[in-house]
Amino acid sequence: CSIKDSDGHSLGNNIIGTLWIKGGNIMMGYYNAPEATAQVLVDGWLNTGDLAQQDDTGQLTISGRIKDIIIHKGFNIYPAEVENILLLHPAVFKAAVVGIADPMAGQTPIALVATKDLDANLASSLRILCAQHLASYKVPRKFICLEDLPMNQTGKVDKKKISGDFLSHHLGNMS
Repeated sequence: CSIKDSDGHSLGNNIIGTLWIKGGNIMMGYYNAPEATAQVLVDGWLNTGDLAQQDDTGQLTISGRIKDIIIHKGFNIYPAEVENILLLHPAVFKAAVVGIADPMAGQTPIALVATKDLDANLASSLRILCAQHLASYKVPRKFICLEDLPMNQTGKVDKKKISGDFLSHHLGNMS
């Protein structure tokens, strides 16, 4: 495997970049889609679309998907990092962080959480938790607390659904 920047240059250890893999089990390409294949296959290397870093011992850590990056005032926010912090709260059992368009900042992070208890103070508690563990620009600006979040067929929170009508519908519930 190789961790590369957006220009295709290999990155050093402990730097987040795009995960590329190579081997005999890599796909040959997308069926009848040479343009799409050319975007992900280069000289036998497959661009997985995953964000990852490798530490000094060679351990690989996946940080999320490149499509999920939120760019806030020029800073990259990796939703999975924020979601992992939100899941530390005992009342939260699902979390999703998405970016919404912001004319001044590019995108603004919004957190949606599924909670066991729709406590009125939960948003404040989550904001404090995030502030304790994250850089200030990574702390979601809004928290939407719900009984549940939509899931996709693979059992993950459905971010495509959340980023569409679902989010628009719940914008009135933001704290």
